[in-house]
Amino acid sequence: MRSIDTRVSEVRRNELFSFIANQVAKRGLTAAAIFFLESNRPLAFLASQFLHFVNPVAGIFLPYQDLEDFAMLLEDRRNIDVLITFIEEAQERTNEEERDRAKAAAEERRRRLQERREQAK
Repeated sequence: MRSIDTRVSEVRRNELFSFIANQVAKRGLTAAAIFFLESNRPLAFLASQFLHFVNPVAGIFLPYQDLEDFAMLLEDRRNIDVLITFIEEAQERTNEEERDRAKAAAEERRRRLQERREQAK
Protein backbone atom coordinates (compact mmCIF):
# COMPACT_ATOMS: atom_id res chain seq x y z
CA MET A 1 0.00 0.00 0.00
CA ARG A 2 1.30 3.44 -0.94
CA SER A 3 1.48 6.13 1.68
CA ILE A 4 0.39 9.66 0.98
CA ASP A 5 3.16 12.21 1.33
CA THR A 6 1.79 14.93 3.61
CA ARG A 7 4.97 16.96 3.85
CA VAL A 8 5.39 20.35 2.30
CA SER A 9 8.86 21.24 1.07
CA GLU A 10 10.74 24.03 2.78
CA VAL A 11 10.86 25.98 -0.48
CA ARG A 12 7.08 25.70 -0.87
CA ARG A 13 6.57 26.63 2.79
CA ASN A 14 8.74 29.73 2.39
CA GLU A 15 6.93 30.70 -0.81
CA LEU A 16 3.51 30.36 0.82
CA PHE A 17 4.53 32.10 4.05
CA SER A 18 6.20 34.93 2.10
CA PHE A 19 3.01 35.53 0.16
CA ILE A 20 0.89 35.55 3.31
CA ALA A 21 3.36 37.76 5.20
CA ASN A 22 3.59 40.29 2.36
CA GLN A 23 -0.20 40.54 2.12
CA VAL A 24 -0.52 41.02 5.89
CA ALA A 25 2.22 43.70 5.97
CA LYS A 26 0.85 45.47 2.91
CA ARG A 27 -2.54 45.80 4.58
CA GLY A 28 -1.03 46.99 7.89
CA LEU A 29 -2.35 44.01 9.85
CA THR A 30 0.94 42.83 11.30
CA ALA A 31 0.12 43.35 14.97
CA ALA A 32 -3.34 41.82 14.61
CA ALA A 33 -2.02 38.82 12.69
CA ILE A 34 0.75 38.12 15.20
CA PHE A 35 -1.67 38.50 18.10
CA PHE A 36 -4.11 36.13 16.39
CA LEU A 37 -1.44 33.53 15.63
CA GLU A 38 0.05 33.67 19.12
CA SER A 39 -3.28 33.46 20.90
CA ASN A 40 -4.60 30.65 18.71
CA ARG A 41 -1.43 28.57 18.62
CA PRO A 42 -3.04 25.72 20.61
CA LEU A 43 -5.79 25.53 17.99
CA ALA A 44 -3.46 25.32 15.00
CA PHE A 45 -4.05 21.61 14.50
CA LEU A 46 -7.83 22.09 14.68
CA ALA A 47 -7.56 24.93 12.17
CA SER A 48 -5.59 22.69 9.83
CA GLN A 49 -8.26 20.00 10.05
CA PHE A 50 -10.95 22.58 9.38
CA LEU A 51 -9.07 23.77 6.29
CA HIS A 52 -8.84 20.18 5.05
CA PHE A 53 -12.61 19.89 5.56
CA VAL A 54 -13.59 23.13 3.76
CA ASN A 55 -10.96 22.91 1.05
CA PRO A 56 -13.22 21.26 -1.55
CA VAL A 57 -15.67 24.16 -1.30
CA ALA A 58 -13.15 26.92 -0.58
CA GLY A 59 -11.06 25.59 -3.47
CA ILE A 60 -13.64 27.13 -5.79
CA PHE A 61 -12.64 30.62 -4.63
CA LEU A 62 -9.03 30.13 -3.54
CA PRO A 63 -6.20 28.04 -5.00
CA TYR A 64 -6.86 24.47 -3.86
CA GLN A 65 -3.20 23.47 -3.55
CA ASP A 66 -2.31 26.59 -1.56
CA LEU A 67 -5.04 25.82 0.98
CA GLU A 68 -4.02 22.19 1.16
CA ASP A 69 -0.36 23.06 1.70
CA PHE A 70 -1.24 25.70 4.31
CA ALA A 71 -3.43 23.19 6.14
CA MET A 72 -0.57 20.69 6.21
CA LEU A 73 1.80 23.36 7.51
CA LEU A 74 -0.58 24.29 10.33
CA GLU A 75 -0.49 20.70 11.57
CA ASP A 76 2.94 21.45 13.05
CA ARG A 77 2.84 24.26 15.64
CA ARG A 78 6.46 25.14 14.96
CA ASN A 79 5.36 26.56 11.64
CA ILE A 80 3.41 29.24 13.51
CA ASP A 81 6.73 30.64 14.75
CA VAL A 82 8.12 30.52 11.22
CA LEU A 83 5.06 32.36 9.87
CA ILE A 84 5.34 35.01 12.59
CA THR A 85 9.00 35.52 11.67
CA PHE A 86 8.05 35.94 8.01
CA ILE A 87 5.37 38.48 8.95
CA GLU A 88 7.79 40.48 11.11
CA GLU A 89 10.41 40.53 8.33
CA ALA A 90 7.82 41.59 5.75
CA GLN A 91 6.73 44.42 8.04
CA GLU A 92 10.34 45.58 8.43
CA ARG A 93 10.73 45.65 4.63
CA THR A 94 7.46 47.55 4.30
CA ASN A 95 8.58 50.07 6.93
CA GLU A 96 11.90 50.59 5.13
CA GLU A 97 10.10 51.14 1.82
CA GLU A 98 7.77 53.67 3.44
CA ARG A 99 10.73 55.50 5.00
CA ASP A 100 12.48 55.61 1.63
CA ARG A 101 9.34 56.96 -0.07
CA ALA A 102 8.92 59.58 2.67
CA LYS A 103 12.56 60.66 2.30
CA ALA A 104 12.20 60.89 -1.47
CA ALA A 105 9.00 62.93 -1.12
CA ALA A 106 10.67 65.27 1.40
CA GLU A 107 13.65 65.75 -0.92
CA GLU A 108 11.28 66.53 -3.79
CA ARG A 109 9.43 69.11 -1.67
CA ARG A 110 12.74 70.72 -0.67
CA ARG A 111 13.86 70.83 -4.29
CA ARG A 112 10.60 72.46 -5.43
CA LEU A 113 10.74 74.97 -2.58
CA GLN A 114 14.31 75.85 -3.52
CA GLU A 115 13.28 76.32 -7.16
CA ARG A 116 10.44 78.63 -6.13
CA ARG A 117 12.80 80.66 -3.98
CA GLU A 118 15.26 81.01 -6.82
CA GLN A 119 12.49 82.06 -9.22
CA ALA A 120 11.23 84.65 -6.74
CA LYS A 121 14.65 86.37 -6.62
